[in-house]
Amino acid sequence: MKIRVPAHIGLLFPLFLFFTLPAAEAQPFAGGSVGVSYTLHPGAALMKDQGYVIEQNGTPFSAEAGWKFELSADPVTFALSAGIRAGSQHVETMTPDSADNSGTEFALTTIPVRAFARVGTGYFFLEACAGVHLSDITYKTDTGDFSGDRTDFSAGLSLGTEVIFLNRLAVRAGPQADYFYVGDTGAGKAVHMISVGGFAGVAILF
Repeated sequence: MKIRVPAHIGLLFPLFLFFTLPAAEAQPFAGGSVGVSYTLHPGAALMKDQGYVIEQNGTPFSAEAGWKFELSADPVTFALSAGIRAGSQHVETMTPDSADNSGTEFALTTIPVRAFARVGTGYFFLEACAGVHLSDITYKTDTGDFSGDRTDFSAGLSLGTEVIFLNRLAVRAGPQADYFYVGDTGAGKAVHMISVGGFAGVAILF
């Protein structure tokens, strides 16, 4: 048996959703963050013993803008933020001993440009981001110089605490991890790099 729903009843369905879904409030925001990072490099200790100078520390910084939505479902309030973030990060610099003519010279400082989504409740949040990173990479081996400009995939994950002052100033801090993919530059293989660290950031809610 088929049940026919009058057309005017069907037109009321979006209105029904509007009044039954949790109330949402939206605010635009803009801010920035700074942190510390350490790039994981298996075998780095052995390479240092062979005379390599490897710098794995960085001080990433970024600026962001987006929208924050608050969903109220008593007794819990959820916050969902989405936007775009861009910044700069030193990932790694690797220099062989001056007497090693067969060593590999590598340097990567890049500009990540990524979309992010952040969900939180109370004072805690979880965030994921993905996009591209724009780099001027130095990559020299005994077979040639494969340096050049690159645009490759990048992603990140962070969590931590967020405190909002006067309904306008959001302060966040916590650990983070970032992934950087560098495609084959001509040396015959791609490079996968992961950095871990922490950050602190401030955003203004308008």
